[in-house]
Amino acid sequence: MNTNNTNNTSFITEDIIKRLISQVESIDDSDAESITKQLFSNFINRIDLILQTLDNDQLKLKYFPNWKDGQILQLIKILKSTSAAVKQFRIKGGLLPNDLTTYKIDNSLWDKEYLLPLINNKEFVLYFAPRGSGKSTRINRFVNEIPQYISILVDFQYGIDFGSVNGFWKSFGSILNQQFPTSNFSIQNETDFVMFFSKHLWIRPVVLFIDEFDLLFLKSDQNVYTDILKTFRGIKHSLHTAIYSLVAIGSFGILKLINFKLSPFNITSRLRVPYFSENQVLELFGMYSADRPYLNPLSIQDIAKDIYSKTNGHPGHTVLCGILINDKLVSVCRGANKVGKLPIDLNSWKEYYAKWFWSDSVNKWSTLKVMASLLFNQNVNSLYDSQIKKIIDLLINHALVSSGFSIPASMLQDFEYLFEEGIIYEDRNELHGNVRYTFTSDFVRNYMMILCKNYFSKLLPLTIISTPVPSENDYLNMYEILSTTFNRFLPKDMVKLSFTNAFNRKRFSGSMDLKRDHLVPQEYFYHFLLFEILSIWLSPSYTITPEASTFTEGENETKYRWNILITNSLKRNYVIEIVASQDDIQIGQHLEQVKAYAKMTSTPVLIIITVVNDVNNPKLWNDLPSAIVSEKEVNIIHIQHDQNVNYFNIQTNQQTNI
Repeated sequence: MNTNNTNNTSFITEDIIKRLISQVESIDDSDAESITKQLFSNFINRIDLILQTLDNDQLKLKYFPNWKDGQILQLIKILKSTSAAVKQFRIKGGLLPNDLTTYKIDNSLWDKEYLLPLINNKEFVLYFAPRGSGKSTRINRFVNEIPQYISILVDFQYGIDFGSVNGFWKSFGSILNQQFPTSNFSIQNETDFVMFFSKHLWIRPVVLFIDEFDLLFLKSDQNVYTDILKTFRGIKHSLHTAIYSLVAIGSFGILKLINFKLSPFNITSRLRVPYFSENQVLELFGMYSADRPYLNPLSIQDIAKDIYSKTNGHPGHTVLCGILINDKLVSVCRGANKVGKLPIDLNSWKEYYAKWFWSDSVNKWSTLKVMASLLFNQNVNSLYDSQIKKIIDLLINHALVSSGFSIPASMLQDFEYLFEEGIIYEDRNELHGNVRYTFTSDFVRNYMMILCKNYFSKLLPLTIISTPVPSENDYLNMYEILSTTFNRFLPKDMVKLSFTNAFNRKRFSGSMDLKRDHLVPQEYFYHFLLFEILSIWLSPSYTITPEASTFTEGENETKYRWNILITNSLKRNYVIEIVASQDDIQIGQHLEQVKAYAKMTSTPVLIIITVVNDVNNPKLWNDLPSAIVSEKEVNIIHIQHDQNVNYFNIQTNQQTNI
């Protein structure tokens, strides 16, 4: 798709508006064309803007002179009915193939290449991916590609009774009778279900697609789901059934919590659905910008690349970004948006992402909430509470404290739930023969940090809530806040434990070199601890946002940024960037990055952290480059502590409190 062809997209959009106006009684094509050109020449080029024009007496008289009230009302009705059909991003539920109101990517070629051969081979397949990955949408499209089969789609989210075996088959039968009302076949139990699919009753082989299949394990007890699975396994090996293949759709992370050793059907046909590629993300946002000629397609392309770097192509997370861009930056009433800039560009997207994205997304959109619903749902007394607690402990002590961590063999099984749910993944280094693990994307890590807040509060002293926040005239004293954080609130036992989990040797990026083979800190670890502590201590007066980001510099060099943004209703903004290093060049690079924040924040802060043997050695501060120590534009705080986390030395380049 050529997203630079704005003339063509402008013509199409203008033509649509002209045709809508020409539908009004007594308005011919030439009148409609003249009105449309006048509207577009004054940048009134969206349905919502035209509706606002019709609602303003002066503008209505300017652009629609001599129009009668009845004609105005008729046009408003036409525009409102059309507005509902304008293409948008949507993430709730599977999209139907004939849905022309939603942006979507055609993945049918992949499913034909990988899923269809398994169906042709009479397999019972687990079609799986993390939640929000577009599995249902893909299947809705795919069933139209296999006319040689009778495709039956059943969603376990709706109308299924999981309370008993007979209740399950009876409710399943009710759904089938709705799809095949002429069958006159009553299903009351598993025997009736098997008979319903007798081969001689069907003219073509049947493929049964069951969405949200893993709800069977979550909502029924072991005796129920064991009996149900026994029936499905019998069907697979029967010569008399019309069910040629069964495709069970879900994330199946729950199977790891219940220690389910085998596939539900005692088979190994597992098909993991891939995320969007970078090109597909660019294509998706290219379609969006092509329908909106008032947007700069090159800027939208830059935003799409940044979204891909954050989400790693996860469909639900990618589309969530698109929804919030549209709702908060593009289509807000009267053309205003949270950063006050139209058309939007990469900087306005980054500013919105840093300040408002997480509060908007977590409060409103369910795609994120279901990602770790079992882990952090405080309102559910789950049968798997002990396993869930163990998994959260593993997240905090391993995944959230290191950008690449090893998993002891004894813990690997407990981590498998996180693999299936798309929270962490295996990063195998074939060259060195080692396996390390990390979050599937920066987006996921940031969200997990937000979710961990309530759980992490149990690790902190109770006095944190009652401790006054150091401030003067509504400005935070960042030096005192960070001194208090490290001296009073830092969970020292966790820091000690993390020397084996979160502290990397010299060869890993993000570490400082004190001496050969000396264990040294990663920014990753301190980023997590500081975010959790500040979120608990400074809330609700301040909103604390984590921003871990990965980017490439040069051809193959991967770099990381660890920021924390602090904002409040008075627009007092603070950006903290963390660097664990004694390398002058590395510190200088971070300093320049922090300076760039000065445009969007009242107080940019650079934290330099080192682990030393002697925290009372003033030479360590003096050894920093004089340009760093004497820097006036950026507040620099140098924090040193020993490996036992008993002593801290905290210094700042500012003469007065910050």
